[in-house]
Amino acid sequence: DSSFCGSKISLSDDKRIATKINGGNSWVWDTAVLGETPNPTSFKIKILNIGVVDSGHDAGIMIGLSSKQKFQPNGPGNYITAGCGWFLYGHNGTLLSSSGGNASGNTRKFNAGDVIEVKYNKGNKKIDFIVNGVDKNLFFENIANNENFDLFPAIEFANNGASVQFE
Repeated sequence: DSSFCGSKISLSDDKRIATKINGGNSWVWDTAVLGETPNPTSFKIKILNIGVVDSGHDAGIMIGLSSKQKFQPNGPGNYITAGCGWFLYGHNGTLLSSSGGNASGNTRKFNAGDVIEVKYNKGNKKIDFIVNGVDKNLFFENIANNENFDLFPAIEFANNGASVQFE
């Protein structure tokens, strides 16, 4: 959604590829983008490039779900700490959220070519993450979406040059 796209992200003409630009070589979580479809039951993101490696920090990409009401496409700091959603963290494969719910599981860091599928069951208040077609038992359950906001696919970037494709 170009109206919910950070100023340091370039979107392809078909809006399916998002790349962090103008971020320098630092590890700064300062830009993000939302997808357009609310409450998707499933969506896939392919990692095209994990971005510039800086002091051992790479795969600075988070994939998950967020509400438009709390989402900030530009700004300092991790958006997850602002309580806007539920994410799989590409640097080390952990689940991160300050929005409530119980997290289970972790996986390895993201690599170029990985496909991350996010499955959302609004009725059961559960978000599952599937990595390269394999269910690794990564999920949030009992998510606390108390305001009952619609949730949208969300990608947050730290590394310059990191790039993903909505499939």
